[in-house]
Amino acid sequence: MIRIVIDLPEEDLRQLDNLKAIRHVARAEIIRQAVADYLEKNRADGSSNAFGLW
Repeated sequence: MIRIVIDLPEEDLRQLDNLKAIRHVARAEIIRQAVADYLEKNRADGSSNAFGLW
């Protein structure tokens, strides 16, 4: 796994910390899950966007 640095608004960080406390998981795990969900919904190959267009 590669470590990265990101800048987030303070309010987003507060909300992440609230989720962290509720779910008892690391902040990084919440971000990893969010990125995975985003990438699944926005695939670069376009395969998920073409279904049902014709």
